Amino acid sequence: MEQRRNSEIVSVLFKMQNLQKAILNSIKHLKGIKPQKESMENYNSCFNTLQEASFYFFQATGFLKSQYIDGCLSYTSKNFFLNKLFLPSFKYFQLLQNSLNLIQVDDIYQESLILLKNKIEFINNTLSELLSDINSFN
Repeated sequence: MEQRRNSEIVSVLFKMQNLQKAILNSIKHLKGIKPQKESMENYNSCFNTLQEASFYFFQATGFLKSQYIDGCLSYTSKNFFLNKLFLPSFKYFQLLQNSLNLIQVDDIYQESLILLKNKIEFINNTLSELLSDINSFN
């Protein structure tokens, strides 16, 4: 039983590590997009939201790693992980996905913005899968 639980946690940690790379890539991608002047406030809001979401996600990953290493992912620590770290990150990424539609860019950056939206959609889909994996922990 314990070995199965540990393998589930390790599986989630590997997915989270891969997602960290996608998040860092998205931050760099967003920095490379130049919005139109009238859209600068929306762009800054999206950038801040992405930063906030990534901070929560990186903290969630670190917390889960420490709980796995200590071998004590209790019911209380799982709730803390979900409610204080993982779910806020998920909420911010969903907000970001909606906010990206408000950014206006010149034609030269249009395809880049579409690619970024696709990356954020991938991140949200993966977070949703992770949430169901985490909820299946015993």
